[in-house]
Amino acid sequence: MIEFNTEIAAYMTATIGLLGLISNIAVAVAIRKSSSFGYAFGTLCFSQMVADIGMCATFVFLTSGISLVFTYAYGEGLCGEITENYADKITSITVVSAIGVLDMTSFMQLIKLRATAVGSSTAHQRKRREVRFFFQACAQSSLLMSTLVFFFYLVDLNTESVWYVYVTTTLIWMLVHCLDGVVVIIFNGEVRRIIRGKFKSVRESSYGNGQSNDVDNNKQRTTTSTR
Repeated sequence: MIEFNTEIAAYMTATIGLLGLISNIAVAVAIRKSSSFGYAFGTLCFSQMVADIGMCATFVFLTSGISLVFTYAYGEGLCGEITENYADKITSITVVSAIGVLDMTSFMQLIKLRATAVGSSTAHQRKRREVRFFFQACAQSSLLMSTLVFFFYLVDLNTESVWYVYVTTTLIWMLVHCLDGVVVIIFNGEVRRIIRGKFKSVRESSYGNGQSNDVDNNKQRTTTSTR
C-alpha cells in the first residue's frame, strides 16, 4: 500500500484547483461577452461559474493547506451520521433526482419542438442552440451525479487507503467544479472564440511590450556608446 503523502496531496489540490480557477474565470468573462446565451440561460451559467470560482478558490487557498493535515471525513457518532445521511446524502440525491426529471421533461419537449419545427433558418438555428444548451446542462448534471456516486458509495470500497479516500472525496469533489467551465467551452463555439481572442491579445500585448523594451535598451546602449 502506498503511503499517503500530505505534501503531494496539497500540491495536487492546489494545482488542479488553480487550473479550474483560471478556466472558470475565463469562461465567466466569455459568457458575459457572449450574445448566444440569452438572458435567462446566460444568467444561470454565469452564476454557476461564479459558484465554481468560489469553490476552486477555496480549494486553492484553504483546502490545499488542510490537505497537509487531514482529508475530509464525517465525524463519528450521531451528529456525523445525521450530517452524512440526511444533510448531505439525501439532500444531494433529492436535488440531483429533481434535476434529472427536469432534464428528461426538457428533452421530451425538445423532441416535440423538433418534430413540429417550421419556419426560417433563424428559427432552426435557435432550436439547434437550445438542443446544445440542453446537452450542456446534461453533461454538467452527469458530473454532479458521478461525484455523489464516488463521495457516498465508492469511497466505502477501500476506507483503509488514505489515498483512495482522498481521490474519491476531495479530488473528485474538486474536479467537478474545475470541469464545469470545460463543459461550457466544449459546447459553445462563441465562448471558445472569445477565450482564444483574449489569450491572443494578451500574447500580442506581451510581445509588443517585449519589443518596446528591446528598442529602449538598444537606444540606451547607443546613447552610452556615443558618449
